[in-house]
Amino acid sequence: MVSMYIPPTICVKKEDPVWKGSSFEEIILEQVILCQQSANKIKVTLYGLVGAGIYGQPYATIPQVAVQRAALIDLFRNNITLIGIGMTALILYLLIIAYQSLSRDEKLVYRYLMIASSFMIASLIQFVYRESSGSPEMYLIFEELGVTASPFIITYLFFAIRTLSVPDKAINRKLKAFLKYFPVVLLALALFSTKVKYIHIASTLSELYSLALIFSVLFFVFRYKILDFVFPISFLVMTGIETLYVLSFNKSNELMIHYGRFVFLVYVGTVTMGRFKKISASHERLKNENLIDSLTGVYNRKVIDLVPKKGTFVLLDLDGFKLINDKYGHVYGDQVLKRFAEIVKSHIRSEDYFIRLGGDKFCLIFNSVEEKDVHKIIIRLYNDCRNELNLGFSYGTAPFDDFDKAYETADKVMYEKKMEKYAQELKKREKR
Repeated sequence: MVSMYIPPTICVKKEDPVWKGSSFEEIILEQVILCQQSANKIKVTLYGLVGAGIYGQPYATIPQVAVQRAALIDLFRNNITLIGIGMTALILYLLIIAYQSLSRDEKLVYRYLMIASSFMIASLIQFVYRESSGSPEMYLIFEELGVTASPFIITYLFFAIRTLSVPDKAINRKLKAFLKYFPVVLLALALFSTKVKYIHIASTLSELYSLALIFSVLFFVFRYKILDFVFPISFLVMTGIETLYVLSFNKSNELMIHYGRFVFLVYVGTVTMGRFKKISASHERLKNENLIDSLTGVYNRKVIDLVPKKGTFVLLDLDGFKLINDKYGHVYGDQVLKRFAEIVKSHIRSEDYFIRLGGDKFCLIFNSVEEKDVHKIIIRLYNDCRNELNLGFSYGTAPFDDFDKAYETADKVMYEKKMEKYAQELKKREKR
């Protein structure tokens, strides 16, 4: 039994059982049964409450319509959501499996996708559990978690797409800190609020924040022509706009952003796994054709004829490696080469090629990085080698359209850099 304040005139919403429309019927209560000096109350026995929540506006209807409504909720919320949980968990599992064999930049993208997947699973679980827990307190807690899940998911999806689009340009630290902690503030506002209006505020801010990031992702997708993601991001934008409209005008419509996030994440995860599978198959084929250097585990010279003639060619030559062999022996020298190869592989993507040409001479062929960004990668690689191996290298670059031509050009550039280093060393010795 529940008590409700009832004015002298009541409007009861009556729904058509076949969902053709709805109408309002005005019921006038007899004055004789109303109290004129104080507020009137009426006690109503509820035999069932379907689909009501923070945003749903409850109304009285006939049992047949309530049964239809409950069936639709069970289908579009519970059943489809359970399928979504399973698919997202599968994507997360596959991402974890693929994670170990990726380069550093690829690992970063996958890490963001895994975090987003984890938040997605948590939000979908609450989406089902809150409907069936039977506890008003738990319902509200899960609802609060639900309205603030979007910023966490969209934030890490934004990080993933941003890194995928511009891998060699880091996000500003202050901006990244804001994007990471703003969702936490919204979650705290929702969880520790004592009034529903504050939950409304947190929810509106959550969707505004998410919508802004969605448009940012849309910009990167079109700016860098990541065509695989055009459909999911467009769908996500439409569901975000619909959700913002519902929240802004206090409508009782279903919030569609949940479905948009789910579709986007599953699509992105599937495309990413597809790319990884394609690259893995290509590399496995090359490996089976005896194209791998036995010492370092990188490609040998035989792969050069199979590499696409595009991108940037980088010739690498370790500095003073002969002295290391002479001083410490070939066994130690081999260990240095192995570790050098591991460091290099951690800096490049699966689409790029790292080849041992012989001895301590290697080359890199970048297919996934623009020429202007190659130098940044090489500098990071050089610093890591100096810090870990106390060993530097000289390098030269050239466009890769023909191996012999690229090698000749890069070798000249590398020789000039070696001479510069040698001159600098002589100056240092003279000062001593």
